[in-house]
Amino acid sequence: AELHLALKTKDEEYVKTLKLQAEDIDELLQRMRREFRDLAEEYEVELESIEDAFLAERGEMLKQNKGEVEGFFEKRRLAELEYASVKQRREAAHMAEVEDLIV
Repeated sequence: AELHLALKTKDEEYVKTLKLQAEDIDELLQRMRREFRDLAEEYEVELESIEDAFLAERGEMLKQNKGEVEGFFEKRRLAELEYASVKQRREAAHMAEVEDLIV
């Protein structure tokens, strides 16, 4: 009978230990899930910050490139005006020569 009682006591202790282990595992899983959620939220905030910085840098580069392209177009326009002016003066000079030769 004492052996039966000792065996029953050990069985009860074993069951209690298993329940405690199950509770510990459940608590560990909850902590891991919570930590995972927290990390995911932190990464999302960090990613948004990186995206904002990227978009700001992109906007600045687009603005700078647009200014540079507009500068090139203005330079080309001025060069074309200068070329047209030189051509017009040259044609006027040739016309004057032709008129001098005719007269």
